[in-house]
Amino acid sequence: MKKILSILNGNKTIICLTLATVLQKAIEFDIINNSNYMQFTLNLLLLLGSGSLLHHAKKGYFKQNKGF
Repeated sequence: MKKILSILNGNKTIICLTLATVLQKAIEFDIINNSNYMQFTLNLLLLLGSGSLLHHAKKGYFKQNKGF
């Protein structure tokens, strides 16, 4: 479990938002059915990805002088 969490630690934003995009496109092209469970999963991925992005902004990751 520790190894999985360490892999996700730096990549949560990318993983969540990429999966949300893939899920949106799969629903759009009728590859998977648009059900309440799919909408819940999509909303959860967007929420987690957005939270990770806001956490990056809060830590100052997007500032020019980030410790270089």
